[in-house]
This record gives sequence, structure tokens and C-alpha cells, in this order.
Amino acid sequence: MEQGWKDKYIDGYLAVSGVFGGAAKAIRALMSGETEGIPEVIVDPLTMREFERTAPTVYWLMPPAGLWSNTPLVFANGKNYTAESYTKLFEDAEVPKGNELL
Repeated sequence: MEQGWKDKYIDGYLAVSGVFGGAAKAIRALMSGETEGIPEVIVDPLTMREFERTAPTVYWLMPPAGLWSNTPLVFANGKNYTAESYTKLFEDAEVPKGNELL
């Protein structure tokens, strides 16, 4: 939108529960499968993981490197992964389109 339109029609902006800093839950969804607390006898986390790995919006929710750079976000198999090492994380976790969708 052009600035004139914004100045005319928008008085302010308030993000309620915005995830501008990313959501760690997105990492859990891609690595383990997020079932939102539904018991495993009803929803298999690995089935959910396969589905969640195909949803581009899950990758868009990953904590951004610009804010989290060298903060360890994933601890697995004796390794620490940061927002700057998502490429290695996806490779190690065998997330085939991870880097493409990120």
C-alpha cells in the first residue's frame, strides 16, 4: 500500500500475540511432531511430524537468526543447534525440504 493510503486509513497497529521473535514450538513440530497435547493413542506424533514438515508456515515460525543467532535452540545427540545452524539441523534430522521451505 502507498504511504498516503496508510496515513489516511490506519491510525495505529497493535500486534496481539505476535510471533515476530519466532516460536520454539515450530522446532518441536518439525523435529518430533506437535500434537497439541492430544494423547498418542489418538494422534501419532510421527504422523503429525510428517504432515508438519510439508507445511511452509511451520518453517516461517522458526525463531529467526537475526534475534536468536548463537542461542542454542535444539539439543540432540550431543549437539547444540542454533538459528544459524538450521541447515545442519535439517540435514542431521533428515528433513528433506527444510532448507528449501525455510
